[in-house]
Amino acid sequence: MQKYFYYNPVKGYDISCDKPKSLDIDSAIIMMVKTIGDEPESFFGVINLDDVTLQFYLEDSNDRIRMEIPVPEKEGSYAKYVDLNKAVETVRQLKCNFCLNDFPDLKFEKW
Repeated sequence: MQKYFYYNPVKGYDISCDKPKSLDIDSAIIMMVKTIGDEPESFFGVINLDDVTLQFYLEDSNDRIRMEIPVPEKEGSYAKYVDLNKAVETVRQLKCNFCLNDFPDLKFEKW
C-alpha cells in the first residue's frame, strides 16, 4: 500500500515524509485537495513500496503545482508543472509500483 505525506502551514496539516500515513485512495485525494488546493507553499506526496516518491508542491496562488520525483543521488528532480485537476488524476491513476519511466514528460532539474 502506498503511503502519503503532506503539509499545509495555514491549515496545520503536517505529516512528515519520514513518517508517511497509509490512506485509502479516496481519503488521500480528499487530503490532497485540502492540502494543496489553495495554500501556496503546501505540498502532498506519495511514497510507493519501492520508496519512490512523487510529490506535488503549490508554488503560488496561480495554481502552479510542481509535480516531481526527487532523485537525491543525482542531486535533482524530474519535474513539470500541472494544475490541480491533473495532479488529482495522476494520483488517482498511480500504480502501486510506479516509477520514473511512467512519467516520460518529466524533465530533470538540478537542485
